[in-house]
Parts: sequence; structure tokens; C-alpha cells
Amino acid sequence: MATICNTGADFGATTSIFQFNRPVVDYLDAMKRLDIANGQGRGVRPGHRPLGARAPHQRALHPGSRQVPLQVRHGGEREQPPEELKIVLIDSGSNSSY
Repeated sequence: MATICNTGADFGATTSIFQFNRPVVDYLDAMKRLDIANGQGRGVRPGHRPLGARAPHQRALHPGSRQVPLQVRHGGEREQPPEELKIVLIDSGSNSSY
């Protein structure tokens, strides 16, 4: 389980992933935000997201750029997804410092 949020600008990132563990729950409790730890807080969307049902897309850095599904980006050829996923980059896409 992880927490994905858009609060990493202090570290030079627009989106951060933090491990969700007992110290995080203790912190949320101390901040009177235990509702988040219980999956009831504002913006909390717990649940299973089957990644196989979503096609990854590539987009240029400028607003208004066309999204292109990764599976059809090279001259219309379909690419096969990798059998093993080792690294994932999650980006908020809202960084204005491009």
C-alpha cells in the first residue's frame, strides 16, 4: 500500500509516493486526520485499479500536446507490453516549470 500525492515540490518532484505504514497512521492521528488513514478523508480514493485495463500514454511537455498511446507510437505499429514491470514513474502533469 502506498500514498500517492502532489506534495513533493520541496524535494524537486511534483508527485511523491510514500510508504503507508504505522508511523504514517500515528502522524495522521496526531494531526487529527485519522479519517485519511481509514480511507474516509477528502480526496481519498481507495480501491483496486487494474492497470491492464488502462493503456499508457505519452505526451509532450507543452500544454495542448496530443496524447499518444504508447502501443501505437512508432509509425502505427503496436508494441507488446513488457512481461515484467520494474520501474513506474507517476507524474502529476501539472508542473509549470517545464
